[in-house]
Amino acid sequence: MTLSEWIDLQLSLSGLSFGDAAKKIGSDHYSIRAWASGKHEPKFRNLIALCEVFGFALNRRPTQLFFECVTNMQELQNADQRWMNKQGCKNEQGVSIQESQNNQDQLQTQNDQTVF
Repeated sequence: MTLSEWIDLQLSLSGLSFGDAAKKIGSDHYSIRAWASGKHEPKFRNLIALCEVFGFALNRRPTQLFFECVTNMQELQNADQRWMNKQGCKNEQGVSIQESQNNQDQLQTQNDQTVF
């Protein structure tokens, strides 16, 4: 998941408009829109402000905060994957998402069992 996808997702989950989020961090809605679309990336201070608006605790070391964001993104991706499986979605090669995941799991198991 890219930063722009994460920002867009967090805006959707929070129910905030570009303007609402901009007011909360002291920016303008054009900037928020550009960050969510991937045209521009926020400065670090704006990214920290967005994290606060979206409910990520900032009283931790940056590496711990990053881990929490990545963990939450992985949880969201897993939830999205489960939904896509239920819908019978297929990947770009026309393979069902579930079948593709099973193939990846088998390859990982084979790699884990390989002795060097």
